[in-house]
Amino acid sequence: MVGFFFVSDASAAQALVEGEGDADLVDLIALPLENGATIDMDGRLDEEAWRRAVPITDFTQKEPVEGGTPSERTEIRVVYGEDALYIGANLYDDPEGILAFQKRRDGTLGVDDRFMWTLDTFHDGRTGYYFETTATGVMGDGLITGGRSGGGGGGGRAWDGIWQIQTAILPDGWSIEIQIPFRTLNFDPTSDTWGINFQRTIRRRNEEIVWRGYRRNQNNRDPIHAGRLVGLEGLSQGMGLEAVPYAVTNWKNVPSELDQTTYPSDVGLDVNYNVTPSLRAGVSVNTDFAEAEVDQRRLNLTRFPLRFPEWRDFFLEGSGVFTFAPGNGAEPYFSRRIGLLEGEQIPINYAARLGGQAGRYELGFINVNTAELESADVDGGTFASEQFTAARVKASILDQSTIGAIYTRRSTGADPTDPTAQAPLGQHTVGADLNYATSRLSGDKNFGVQAFAAWNSNPDRGIDRSTSDLSARGVRVNYPNDIWSGHVSYREFGDDYNPAVGFVTRNGFRRVEPNIAWRRDPTSTGSAASTSPHSSATWRASQRALPKNNSGNSRSWESSSRARMTSEWTSSASSSTSIMRSRSATAFSSRRGPTRTGN
Repeated sequence: MVGFFFVSDASAAQALVEGEGDADLVDLIALPLENGATIDMDGRLDEEAWRRAVPITDFTQKEPVEGGTPSERTEIRVVYGEDALYIGANLYDDPEGILAFQKRRDGTLGVDDRFMWTLDTFHDGRTGYYFETTATGVMGDGLITGGRSGGGGGGGRAWDGIWQIQTAILPDGWSIEIQIPFRTLNFDPTSDTWGINFQRTIRRRNEEIVWRGYRRNQNNRDPIHAGRLVGLEGLSQGMGLEAVPYAVTNWKNVPSELDQTTYPSDVGLDVNYNVTPSLRAGVSVNTDFAEAEVDQRRLNLTRFPLRFPEWRDFFLEGSGVFTFAPGNGAEPYFSRRIGLLEGEQIPINYAARLGGQAGRYELGFINVNTAELESADVDGGTFASEQFTAARVKASILDQSTIGAIYTRRSTGADPTDPTAQAPLGQHTVGADLNYATSRLSGDKNFGVQAFAAWNSNPDRGIDRSTSDLSARGVRVNYPNDIWSGHVSYREFGDDYNPAVGFVTRNGFRRVEPNIAWRRDPTSTGSAASTSPHSSATWRASQRALPKNNSGNSRSWESSSRARMTSEWTSSASSSTSIMRSRSATAFSSRRGPTRTGN
């Protein structure tokens, strides 16, 4: 049973939580619903619970004037019941000026007037969920996985959570009612505090309004910059058990076949169970992917493979933990290696999954068994059954940093001497990564250091390959700030680094790449309408491995370097869209012949 909590005066309620954080900031208090009270999801905040809830109104303009006063008032309230969290928002505005054109879920909602919020349900400043909507109720959501060196939460938009929203256009603006079931979220049931943040876009003015983190070098999808949602008690995910059976039957008639009429059918079952409110297990038998989205058609004119996103729900659940050194291209685990062969679906006999958080550790485990596939696209006509395993652990260290390890395995029961059973030999991959990040360098600057190393086993035991050939490693130092930003990185990928359950765009190279950029603050003159110059310089030195000589003991590298400088001027005004006035760029490259080095 959820207890009753009531504060009659907003200033008194805010005084309850002042002093626990910054002296000039207040927390958002979640009001529990009285027994039997409900929220009628119609987009209008006319229930008694909304009137009793204490709103937050202390929003700050981020664009076009950093730290400026918003042009319109915004009020946010939060209430909760035993099974769901409710967010209510009053977004005051001229209803004639509201822009809402997008219709597709997870579309580009930034071109409309929109409302966004993030939830850091473990209050760890690293992971969470983000949501967004427009005045027409279009939904967007995703996972915040962290991992960006120097701050800035990365994420995955392919995740589609279960939640509900209703909007209403009012004479003085628009309002929103949001319902997020607790079973949609992983959270720490022992904590009464979550991280939360809000952002509002008024597109016709190019205005961004935020609750916390108004500085331009503060990414509002980074949970470390969020405010606090307090007063959450007695939260429940119900039984935590979910079963999804499926059955499919078809009628098929092919006059040219001996058995002209057939009735192919199939059945399967997915079961999910919350071991704890923060740790979720799942089992799938004869997995069904019929509802997965179809890949976009893309034409590849390069020599590098295309990377398509994952759409299958089973692999999206808890997938954030498997992110490894993002932005470096190492990827020891890529779920589309499982159950797909050149775009053709391979049936999955069974699959098991465990993911979530245990204390300061984020855990992920997947084991999948695929069926034998007969296909005309495979030499010999048969692709053998395979076993896939992926295990990942990340430990939170310091305020915003993580250190982790990953292991993947791909094995087959096929006879390696049988040419009619085509499947990769059993391979293992291990890796470790470090992501140090802080948003408090010299007080308020972002800074990060990222390092990684990964190794895969030799795919052909008959060929001698060194550890360097079979591994990838790199380090990156990042300073993503305003007005100055920059980074320097070094990466080296061996010729034979190609994890069997991973994805690598290219290997056989090493590269050092420094970058520095300067952007003048357009509001430094105190005006919302000004000209903002932006300049950047990049120098890249690369070496590409050439084939080894016959002895196999030495290596030749082809070296190249490239420098690029760009300058641009952007004119922005509070009443018009930013327009690039001019842009100039100079690039040159130099290349020298192969250099021979020992390996």
